Amino acid sequence: MEKKKKITAVILVIFTIGLIILMLLFKEPVYPQSPYFQNEPENWIEENHLSDSEQEMRVNLLKATQGYSIQTGNRQEYLINDSTYAFFSYGVYKGKEFFQVYAEPKKPNSQNLPPEDDVLMEISRELDPTDNIIQAYILAKENNKKFNFYIYVDKDWKNKLKYTKVIYGDDFSSPEKLKIRDFSYNEISTGIFLHEIKDSSEWYNMDPVVGGIIVGEINLVDIQNNNLNSTYVMLR
Repeated sequence: MEKKKKITAVILVIFTIGLIILMLLFKEPVYPQSPYFQNEPENWIEENHLSDSEQEMRVNLLKATQGYSIQTGNRQEYLINDSTYAFFSYGVYKGKEFFQVYAEPKKPNSQNLPPEDDVLMEISRELDPTDNIIQAYILAKENNKKFNFYIYVDKDWKNKLKYTKVIYGDDFSSPEKLKIRDFSYNEISTGIFLHEIKDSSEWYNMDPVVGGIIVGEINLVDIQNNNLNSTYVMLR
């Protein structure tokens, strides 16, 4: 009888140890250990092989977030444990709001063909510094249960905007609590520039969200006076 109890106890111990090992193995996905994933933001930008343009680059969201984030339209979703964070991007071109693409009709042509839309500004992971379109993308990346933010713009942005400020904080209605920085224009690829935010407050944990990040031809006086008729991109 005692021998059976010992055997049963040994089986239970082995089963428990095996269960613990399985829990440890599957607590986090295995794939983040792959050398494919990189921590340096300059390695997240790569040639877009699906584009007709040889100059177009693409921010690789999979490589940057180790598969924990997806982009759908103007929404980036990020899964951390059992919580999902959602970041929404918006754009303004000379006071005119848009979500992903801002375009205006082209002038009638000499052949009297229907005019096509002339794309002037985009919020996109695809950036082409040679297409004469202002392009930007803000990437949220989790770091120790908080978020850092990486702002990519192209050469067209740099050339067409008079200046670029980065403004961020908990509440846009309280400009005195906001941080403001000059865009660093760190060139990480030909015609592609990066600015990093690693000291952001946790505005994304607020309910409702009344803060966020604004990047563009805007300053604190504009925000204080609600003068938002310039060109910028916002993430909230």
